[in-house]
Amino acid sequence: SAPDQPNSKISPIKTSRAPAISMRYFEGKELTLQPKLRGSIALDNPESATMPETGTVQLRLLLNATGSVDKVIVDKASLPEVFVESVKHSFLSASFKPGEIDGLAVQSQFFVEINYEASISK
Repeated sequence: SAPDQPNSKISPIKTSRAPAISMRYFEGKELTLQPKLRGSIALDNPESATMPETGTVQLRLLLNATGSVDKVIVDKASLPEVFVESVKHSFLSASFKPGEIDGLAVQSQFFVEINYEASISK
């Protein structure tokens, strides 16, 4: 067996890490400027499905620092899956003016709630 070496020192390995600011999606309360939608979003109803009378979809959009949508997360939904997927697809191609922290564009989270109501013609 090797003799004990009480005077030997182990030095930590230094690793380079990207700044934390680029590794996470900031919440609205952390931003000094909120993201803003560029243009509009067309919500198309799936042709093969019957529209429910009412329903809600709550989404969390993960936006990158250029304002593109990296991911759409469904936080809550009370609509059939075919409608939820249609809404997700519509928001995935959306473009935003990115959120900022002290003038620097950063990745951020953007929450959206869509409420569906059937229009009743009389």
